Amino acid sequence: MVKNLRLELSYFRALDFESFYSTLNQTENIYIYTTGWQQASIASYLSNQLLVNVGKPTVVMPSAISELKMSKNWLQDHDQLIVISFSGEDPDLCQLLDELHLLNEHLTITSLTTIKESRLASLSDYSLFFQPSLFHENISTKNWAFSPAYTMIDLLINGYCEWLRKEDE
Repeated sequence: MVKNLRLELSYFRALDFESFYSTLNQTENIYIYTTGWQQASIASYLSNQLLVNVGKPTVVMPSAISELKMSKNWLQDHDQLIVISFSGEDPDLCQLLDELHLLNEHLTITSLTTIKESRLASLSDYSLFFQPSLFHENISTKNWAFSPAYTMIDLLINGYCEWLRKEDE
């Protein structure tokens, strides 16, 4: 697990977040959609950090594709949709995101997925990656630690706070 945390820090340091932070700063409405229970926990943490540390309220949507389909009716220009997915390969989700981009070219889609190429990452304006650690595996289950995802969020929020301070100078 420590190795994956170090890799996450190295990965983060190698990225240029200027454009992402600028877009986030201009975003009025942030929606977070997840594809599962662990992803929902990560979304809740991200939502709390955005509100508490930078005053950006978010809406965490239920993990149901039918709920996301309804967003076609109310997503506005310059809204941001953050999608947290373990694999980034859900065909229904990817098709819907394609449709959302066609309906609103000013919608920003940010994905948070595991480190690998995925359809979701290719559809996103911004792609963030993390590598969970496998704690234990047996025939029927795999137990994962998602610490690197939380670390990515902490680094992202800290970086955004620093970016905001520089913008205010």
